[in-house]
Amino acid sequence: MIVHSLFGPEGEKLLKRFLRNKSALVGLAIVACFIATALLAALIAPHSPIEQILNDRLTPPVWLTHGNWSYPLGTDDLGRCILSRLIYGARISLMIGVFSVGASILLGLPLGLLAGYLGGWVDQVIMRIMDIMLALPAILLAIVIVAILGPDLKNAMIAIGIVNLPQYVRLMRALTLRERTKEYVQASRSIGSRPPRIMFKGILPNTLSPIIVQATMGIATAVLEAAALSFIGLGAQPPTPEWGAMLTDGKSYFIKGWWIMTWPGVAIFLTVLGFNLLGDGLRDALDPKSL
Repeated sequence: MIVHSLFGPEGEKLLKRFLRNKSALVGLAIVACFIATALLAALIAPHSPIEQILNDRLTPPVWLTHGNWSYPLGTDDLGRCILSRLIYGARISLMIGVFSVGASILLGLPLGLLAGYLGGWVDQVIMRIMDIMLALPAILLAIVIVAILGPDLKNAMIAIGIVNLPQYVRLMRALTLRERTKEYVQASRSIGSRPPRIMFKGILPNTLSPIIVQATMGIATAVLEAAALSFIGLGAQPPTPEWGAMLTDGKSYFIKGWWIMTWPGVAIFLTVLGFNLLGDGLRDALDPKSL
Protein backbone atom coordinates (compact mmCIF):
# COMPACT_ATOMS: atom_id res chain seq x y z
CA MET A 1 0.00 0.00 0.00
CA ILE A 2 2.82 2.39 0.89
CA VAL A 3 4.69 1.54 -2.31
CA HIS A 4 1.50 2.08 -4.33
CA SER A 5 0.95 5.50 -2.80
CA LEU A 6 4.56 6.60 -3.30
CA PHE A 7 5.38 5.19 -6.73
CA GLY A 8 2.04 4.22 -8.24
CA PRO A 9 1.01 0.89 -9.75
CA GLU A 10 4.16 0.57 -11.89
CA GLY A 11 6.38 0.92 -8.83
CA GLU A 12 4.37 -1.76 -7.07
CA LYS A 13 4.80 -4.10 -10.06
CA LEU A 14 8.55 -3.49 -10.09
CA LEU A 15 8.78 -4.28 -6.38
CA LYS A 16 6.79 -7.50 -6.78
CA ARG A 17 9.01 -8.66 -9.66
CA PHE A 18 12.10 -7.87 -7.62
CA LEU A 19 10.81 -9.72 -4.55
CA ARG A 20 10.07 -12.82 -6.66
CA ASN A 21 13.74 -13.02 -7.65
CA LYS A 22 15.40 -15.10 -4.92
CA SER A 23 18.96 -14.42 -6.08
CA ALA A 24 18.26 -10.68 -6.06
CA LEU A 25 17.02 -10.93 -2.47
CA VAL A 26 20.18 -12.80 -1.52
CA GLY A 27 22.24 -10.03 -3.13
CA LEU A 28 20.20 -7.36 -1.34
CA ALA A 29 20.71 -9.13 2.00
CA ILE A 30 24.49 -9.35 1.46
CA VAL A 31 24.75 -5.70 0.43
CA ALA A 32 22.54 -4.60 3.33
CA CYS A 33 24.75 -6.52 5.78
CA PHE A 34 27.92 -4.88 4.50
CA ILE A 35 26.32 -1.42 4.53
CA ALA A 36 25.12 -1.93 8.10
CA THR A 37 28.58 -3.18 9.08
CA ALA A 38 30.21 -0.12 7.53
CA LEU A 39 27.82 2.30 9.24
CA LEU A 40 28.11 0.63 12.66
CA ALA A 41 31.83 -0.15 12.49
CA ALA A 42 32.69 1.97 15.52
CA LEU A 43 30.05 0.19 17.61
CA ILE A 44 30.55 -3.45 16.64
CA ALA A 45 34.32 -3.71 16.08
CA PRO A 46 35.88 -5.35 19.18
CA HIS A 47 39.20 -3.49 18.77
CA SER A 48 40.78 -0.56 17.00
CA PRO A 49 41.70 -1.63 13.44
CA ILE A 50 45.23 -0.24 13.82
CA GLU A 51 45.96 -1.30 17.40
CA GLN A 52 49.05 -3.51 17.56
CA ILE A 53 49.43 -6.05 20.37
CA LEU A 54 52.63 -7.89 19.54
CA ASN A 55 52.15 -10.46 22.30
CA ASP A 56 49.04 -11.67 20.44
CA ARG A 57 50.52 -11.74 16.95
CA LEU A 58 49.40 -14.59 14.66
CA THR A 59 46.67 -15.71 17.06
CA PRO A 60 44.51 -18.24 15.17
CA PRO A 61 40.68 -18.03 14.89
CA VAL A 62 38.79 -18.92 18.04
CA TRP A 63 37.80 -22.46 16.94
CA LEU A 64 41.44 -23.52 16.43
CA THR A 65 43.96 -24.51 19.07
CA HIS A 66 45.30 -21.46 20.95
CA GLY A 67 42.44 -19.37 19.61
CA ASN A 68 41.16 -16.48 21.72
CA TRP A 69 37.62 -15.12 22.04
CA SER A 70 39.10 -11.62 22.11
CA TYR A 71 40.00 -12.17 18.44
CA PRO A 72 37.24 -14.33 16.88
CA LEU A 73 38.91 -14.43 13.45
CA GLY A 74 42.48 -14.26 14.72
CA THR A 75 45.18 -11.60 14.45
CA ASP A 76 47.76 -10.69 11.84
CA ASP A 77 51.56 -10.55 12.05
CA LEU A 78 51.40 -7.31 14.07
CA GLY A 79 48.77 -8.49 16.52
CA ARG A 80 45.92 -6.51 14.94
CA CYS A 81 42.40 -7.95 15.17
CA ILE A 82 41.36 -9.37 11.80
CA LEU A 83 37.64 -8.99 12.51
CA SER A 84 38.01 -5.33 13.44
CA ARG A 85 40.03 -4.63 10.32
CA LEU A 86 37.45 -6.42 8.17
CA ILE A 87 34.64 -4.36 9.70
CA TYR A 88 36.40 -1.05 9.12
CA GLY A 89 37.55 -2.31 5.72
CA ALA A 90 33.88 -2.61 4.68
CA ARG A 91 33.52 1.13 5.25
CA ILE A 92 36.56 1.90 3.09
CA SER A 93 35.70 -0.53 0.28
CA LEU A 94 32.10 0.67 0.00
CA MET A 95 33.27 4.28 0.07
CA ILE A 96 35.65 3.54 -2.79
CA GLY A 97 32.88 1.86 -4.78
CA VAL A 98 30.31 4.61 -4.27
CA PHE A 99 32.65 7.55 -4.89
CA SER A 100 34.34 5.97 -7.91
CA VAL A 101 31.04 5.06 -9.56
CA GLY A 102 29.62 8.47 -8.64
CA ALA A 103 32.54 10.21 -10.35
CA SER A 104 32.12 8.03 -13.46
CA ILE A 105 28.41 8.85 -13.62
CA LEU A 106 28.85 12.59 -13.08
CA LEU A 107 31.31 12.75 -15.98
CA GLY A 108 29.97 9.97 -18.15
CA LEU A 109 26.29 10.90 -18.38
CA PRO A 110 26.80 14.47 -19.70
CA LEU A 111 29.42 13.26 -22.18
CA GLY A 112 27.17 10.45 -23.40
CA LEU A 113 24.22 12.84 -23.71
CA LEU A 114 26.26 15.29 -25.76
CA ALA A 115 27.67 12.56 -28.00
CA GLY A 116 24.28 10.95 -28.63
CA TYR A 117 22.17 14.07 -29.01
CA LEU A 118 24.49 16.41 -30.90
CA GLY A 119 26.26 13.82 -33.03
CA GLY A 120 28.73 15.04 -35.68
CA TRP A 121 32.22 16.05 -34.62
CA VAL A 122 31.24 16.20 -30.95
CA ASP A 123 30.27 12.53 -31.07
CA GLN A 124 33.42 11.62 -32.97
CA VAL A 125 35.78 13.36 -30.55
CA ILE A 126 34.16 11.98 -27.40
CA MET A 127 33.85 8.42 -28.67
CA ARG A 128 37.37 8.27 -30.08
CA ILE A 129 38.73 9.27 -26.66
CA MET A 130 36.62 6.55 -25.07
CA ASP A 131 37.90 4.03 -27.64
CA ILE A 132 41.47 4.91 -26.76
CA MET A 133 40.72 4.35 -23.07
CA LEU A 134 39.03 1.02 -23.83
CA ALA A 135 42.05 -0.11 -25.86
CA LEU A 136 43.99 -0.48 -22.61
CA PRO A 137 43.11 -3.03 -19.91
CA ALA A 138 41.29 -1.22 -17.09
CA ILE A 139 43.67 -2.30 -14.34
CA LEU A 140 46.71 -1.32 -16.43
CA LEU A 141 45.27 2.14 -17.08
CA ALA A 142 44.46 2.49 -13.37
CA ILE A 143 48.06 1.56 -12.48
CA VAL A 144 49.39 4.20 -14.87
CA ILE A 145 47.11 6.89 -13.43
CA VAL A 146 47.97 6.04 -9.81
CA ALA A 147 51.67 5.87 -10.68
CA ILE A 148 51.42 9.43 -12.04
CA LEU A 149 49.30 10.82 -9.18
CA GLY A 150 51.01 8.85 -6.42
CA PRO A 151 49.99 5.75 -4.43
CA ASP A 152 47.13 6.84 -2.21
CA LEU A 153 43.54 5.84 -1.48
CA LYS A 154 42.14 9.09 -2.90
CA ASN A 155 44.18 8.73 -6.10
CA ALA A 156 43.07 5.11 -6.42
CA MET A 157 39.43 6.26 -6.33
CA ILE A 158 40.17 8.87 -9.01
CA ALA A 159 41.88 6.25 -11.19
CA ILE A 160 39.01 3.77 -10.84
CA GLY A 161 36.50 6.50 -11.69
CA ILE A 162 38.44 7.39 -14.83
CA VAL A 163 38.95 3.84 -16.12
CA ASN A 164 35.24 3.04 -15.72
CA LEU A 165 34.15 6.25 -17.47
CA PRO A 166 33.85 4.77 -21.01
CA GLN A 167 31.16 2.24 -20.09
CA TYR A 168 28.85 5.00 -18.79
CA VAL A 169 29.57 7.26 -21.76
CA ARG A 170 28.85 4.49 -24.25
CA LEU A 171 25.72 3.36 -22.41
CA MET A 172 24.35 6.91 -22.15
CA ARG A 173 25.11 7.58 -25.82
CA ALA A 174 23.26 4.44 -26.90
CA LEU A 175 20.26 5.31 -24.74
CA THR A 176 20.25 8.89 -26.06
CA LEU A 177 20.31 7.71 -29.67
CA ARG A 178 17.27 5.58 -28.90
CA GLU A 179 15.37 8.34 -27.10
CA ARG A 180 16.05 11.29 -29.38
CA THR A 181 13.82 9.89 -32.14
CA LYS A 182 10.80 9.50 -29.86
CA GLU A 183 7.74 11.72 -30.03
CA TYR A 184 8.26 13.59 -26.78
CA VAL A 185 11.69 14.79 -27.97
CA GLN A 186 10.26 15.86 -31.32
CA ALA A 187 7.46 17.68 -29.51
CA SER A 188 9.96 19.50 -27.28
CA ARG A 189 11.91 20.61 -30.34
CA SER A 190 8.74 21.83 -32.07
CA ILE A 191 7.88 24.17 -29.20
CA GLY A 192 11.39 25.64 -29.17
CA SER A 193 12.97 23.90 -26.20
CA ARG A 194 16.73 24.34 -26.13
CA PRO A 195 19.00 21.24 -26.39
CA PRO A 196 20.19 21.36 -22.74
CA ARG A 197 16.58 21.29 -21.53
CA ILE A 198 15.70 18.44 -23.86
CA MET A 199 18.74 16.43 -22.82
CA PHE A 200 18.63 16.90 -19.06
CA LYS A 201 14.89 17.39 -18.47
CA GLY A 202 13.57 15.04 -21.14
CA ILE A 203 16.01 12.34 -22.20
CA LEU A 204 18.01 11.82 -18.99
CA PRO A 205 15.06 10.95 -16.68
CA ASN A 206 13.85 8.36 -19.20
CA THR A 207 17.21 6.56 -19.28
CA LEU A 208 17.88 6.16 -15.55
CA SER A 209 16.86 2.51 -15.20
CA PRO A 210 19.80 1.03 -17.17
CA ILE A 211 22.13 3.53 -15.49
CA ILE A 212 21.03 2.36 -12.03
CA VAL A 213 21.66 -1.27 -12.98
CA GLN A 214 25.08 -0.44 -14.43
CA ALA A 215 26.02 1.61 -11.36
CA THR A 216 25.06 -1.23 -9.01
CA MET A 217 27.30 -3.66 -10.87
CA GLY A 218 29.95 -0.95 -11.22
CA ILE A 219 30.34 -0.76 -7.45
CA ALA A 220 31.34 -4.43 -7.43
CA THR A 221 33.91 -3.78 -10.15
CA ALA A 222 35.26 -0.75 -8.29
CA VAL A 223 35.68 -2.73 -5.05
CA LEU A 224 37.58 -5.43 -6.93
CA GLU A 225 39.81 -2.93 -8.74
CA ALA A 226 40.55 -1.04 -5.52
CA ALA A 227 41.57 -4.29 -3.84
CA ALA A 228 43.86 -5.09 -6.78
CA LEU A 229 45.53 -1.67 -6.59
CA SER A 230 46.01 -1.98 -2.82
CA PHE A 231 47.37 -5.50 -3.24
CA ILE A 232 50.24 -4.20 -5.38
CA GLY A 233 50.84 -1.23 -3.10
CA LEU A 234 49.21 1.49 -5.20
CA GLY A 235 45.97 1.90 -3.25
CA ALA A 236 45.40 2.19 0.48
CA GLN A 237 48.62 2.56 2.43
CA PRO A 238 49.47 1.01 5.83
CA PRO A 239 47.97 0.95 8.39
CA THR A 240 44.64 1.58 6.57
CA PRO A 241 42.41 -1.50 7.03
CA GLU A 242 41.54 -2.02 3.35
CA TRP A 243 40.81 -5.56 2.16
CA GLY A 244 43.32 -5.56 -0.69
CA ALA A 245 46.03 -4.23 1.62
CA MET A 246 45.15 -6.96 4.13
CA LEU A 247 45.73 -9.56 1.42
CA THR A 248 49.19 -8.11 0.86
CA ASP A 249 49.94 -8.17 4.59
CA GLY A 250 49.05 -11.85 4.80
CA LYS A 251 50.73 -13.27 1.69
CA SER A 252 54.04 -13.86 3.53
CA TYR A 253 52.26 -15.77 6.28
CA PHE A 254 49.91 -17.91 4.22
CA ILE A 255 51.24 -21.21 5.58
CA LYS A 256 51.31 -20.45 9.30
CA GLY A 257 48.67 -17.72 9.29
CA TRP A 258 46.25 -18.62 6.49
CA TRP A 259 43.43 -16.66 8.14
CA ILE A 260 45.16 -13.32 7.47
CA MET A 261 44.53 -13.65 3.72
CA THR A 262 41.43 -15.83 3.80
CA TRP A 263 38.97 -13.49 5.51
CA PRO A 264 39.60 -10.37 3.41
CA GLY A 265 39.38 -12.58 0.32
CA VAL A 266 36.00 -13.90 1.50
CA ALA A 267 34.82 -10.33 2.19
CA ILE A 268 35.77 -9.20 -1.32
CA PHE A 269 34.09 -12.24 -2.85
CA LEU A 270 30.84 -11.72 -0.93
CA THR A 271 30.72 -7.99 -1.69
CA VAL A 272 31.22 -8.51 -5.42
CA LEU A 273 28.72 -11.37 -5.42
CA GLY A 274 26.14 -9.32 -3.53
CA PHE A 275 26.28 -6.31 -5.83
CA ASN A 276 26.23 -8.48 -8.96
CA LEU A 277 23.18 -10.43 -7.76
CA LEU A 278 21.46 -7.18 -6.80
CA GLY A 279 22.28 -5.65 -10.19
CA ASP A 280 20.92 -8.71 -12.01
CA GLY A 281 17.74 -8.50 -9.98
CA LEU A 282 17.29 -4.81 -10.71
CA ARG A 283 17.90 -5.43 -14.41
CA ASP A 284 15.22 -8.11 -14.52
CA ALA A 285 12.76 -6.01 -12.56
CA LEU A 286 13.31 -2.89 -14.67
CA ASP A 287 13.29 -4.72 -18.02
CA PRO A 288 10.60 -2.96 -20.11
CA LYS A 289 9.81 -6.23 -21.94
CA SER A 290 8.56 -7.76 -18.73
CA LEU A 291 6.14 -4.93 -17.93
